[in-house]
Amino acid sequence: MAVSGFAVWVKVFGSELTGFRLAELIGDFGGDVEGVPPAWVGAVWYLLPLSAGGCWLALFRHRPPNASSAHIWAGTAITLVVGLYMVSQGPQLGPVLAFVGGLLIIAGGAAGRQSRAASRPTDR
Repeated sequence: MAVSGFAVWVKVFGSELTGFRLAELIGDFGGDVEGVPPAWVGAVWYLLPLSAGGCWLALFRHRPPNASSAHIWAGTAITLVVGLYMVSQGPQLGPVLAFVGGLLIIAGGAAGRQSRAASRPTDR
């Protein structure tokens, strides 16, 4: 998390926005929106975990949750979205970190799936 604050996440009009600066700009934007309390704009930050929870419920509501599958699906989604962004905007430190994070999530889910399969007793 500390690295993500200093990493460049977005380049806008030739200016680089680090994680901390991006958070400041969203907070400032909340103060400039008329008729909306500034705190409401901060609620945008909660949309990411809310959407993740919604995706988890949509994927696994019909069967018991499987952490390995959830990690693989989430990691794949992160990797695809960030990969498409990097193709269109070019590699920057922030998106590269997010891309590597998505790959690590996929690897963790795959490792969990293999270790669970290895620990199951086989019928003979």
